[in-house]
Amino acid sequence: MSVDFYACSSCGEARYEEMVQECPNCGKSICDDCLNEGIDTPQRIESKEDITDEQYEALCDKYGERMIDENVIKWSELNPEYCPFCSGKEVHNDDLLDYALGKLDMTKFELTEEYKGGQI
Repeated sequence: MSVDFYACSSCGEARYEEMVQECPNCGKSICDDCLNEGIDTPQRIESKEDITDEQYEALCDKYGERMIDENVIKWSELNPEYCPFCSGKEVHNDDLLDYALGKLDMTKFELTEEYKGGQI
């Protein structure tokens, strides 16, 4: 049995497969640490049956029912609302390069050749 590691698009750290989710909107891989950075959220819960009704109500009161249901209990897919790239909190280098190439009206190949030509 092997363990797969995936790189987080935000911090670049390699994490266990279970700790990295792909955003369905932008396709970037986000680790649990980056997803929860700056957000006060509880630990992940596999299913609602793992906690009591009182614990669920307390979590919903503190964090909001949507946060608990979508990001704590049902962690099957990353919600783009909490993705640092989709929310505009971060800009991925690939997206920035594509934007710059468009502004310069150049292809990556053309920019690479210009860069190489200026090197000694």
